[in-house]
Amino acid sequence: DKYVAENIVKYHSPGLDLFFKVISSFYFLAFVLFILTTYLMYVQKKRDGILPLWLTYLAATIAVAVIKLLVARERPIGGEDLIWVDRFSFPSMHAAVCFAVLPILDVKFPKMKIFWISLVVLVGISRIYLQMHFLSDVIAGAVIGYVVGITVFYFHQKYYYRVKW
Repeated sequence: DKYVAENIVKYHSPGLDLFFKVISSFYFLAFVLFILTTYLMYVQKKRDGILPLWLTYLAATIAVAVIKLLVARERPIGGEDLIWVDRFSFPSMHAAVCFAVLPILDVKFPKMKIFWISLVVLVGISRIYLQMHFLSDVIAGAVIGYVVGITVFYFHQKYYYRVKW
């Protein structure tokens, strides 16, 4: 973790800084992963994916918030100016939320699978590049998120009746 943070991530350029800040922005992710996809699912009559999409977001957020408070690992460049759970690093909330919705988006938009995978991987890389997380934070967030996403999707398919919109 420290080797990656100290040696690999020390090279920055203004173009990459801007790109990774946009990719990592909460507003960008909320729009692309939740608002836009919810709209597309509604319009394309894939409405049975809307509820699990939002449930995975909620479940991943709660799981990561609890783990962050229990572990309380400091961020690579500090986080004293951040509030509450954001001041801690492990696991990455961005990675967890992005990887949580990945199973649902892969099923509902199979032709865009490469786009979704690329986007969530770039978000993970951006968190390391911007020195907000260690590599292990992002990997743990990705694993937690993906497990949450698959679990929510499985239980929705198996036990929850199809919602008629």
